[in-house]
Amino acid sequence: MILKAESVGRRFFRKRNGSNFFYAVQDVALTLRSGQLVALFGRSGSGKSTLLNMLSGLLAPSDGCVLLDNTNLYQMEDGALSQFRNEHFGVIPQGQAALQSLTVLENVLLPCTLFHDSTPQTEARAMALLEQTGIGDLRDVRPSELSGGEMRRMAIARSLIRNPDVILADEPTADLDDENTKVVLKLLKTVAEQGKIVFIATHDKDTFDYADAVYHMDAGKIKKEE
Repeated sequence: MILKAESVGRRFFRKRNGSNFFYAVQDVALTLRSGQLVALFGRSGSGKSTLLNMLSGLLAPSDGCVLLDNTNLYQMEDGALSQFRNEHFGVIPQGQAALQSLTVLENVLLPCTLFHDSTPQTEARAMALLEQTGIGDLRDVRPSELSGGEMRRMAIARSLIRNPDVILADEPTADLDDENTKVVLKLLKTVAEQGKIVFIATHDKDTFDYADAVYHMDAGKIKKEE
């Protein structure tokens, strides 16, 4: 499977440097393949999160297109795109994106319950993912009782619950200590080795030890590091 950005750009309307808009991402060409873990490094504000949102079907590009194999994400209707994204993409957001009314286990199962796909097998998978990320004993806890690192690991487990083809991770090791950083990066590397596409936007240079390729992003443009 291949996830491809073709001349992708995203502009936002705001007066800046004599113009009524500015580009957060400019003319990005990127090809991500199954079986690879790819890291994207860059300063805050360089456009990493905007690029991840476009690759995941969450933010339509102003220019260019995003394709998963032969499917052009932004030629789909909203409802079809939502279901397609739910089936094929696992997203680890930079911020906290938990429903406070649900337990940790229920939050992890949410991508399945949204489309009525929750079964005893998916609950067993959810528990296995919670154990792998070191928070299995917190299955019945509410998000308000979790630390930042525990919330991050819950989001990682949720992103993997449907065994998606593509995992897009925005700072997945933020809020984690050294030990749990290694646990998460080893897990994501294993997922890639199982034939998935894993793309990580990060400030954490420890990620490079697990990456098959590293890109650097600056002012909305990317280049591959040697």
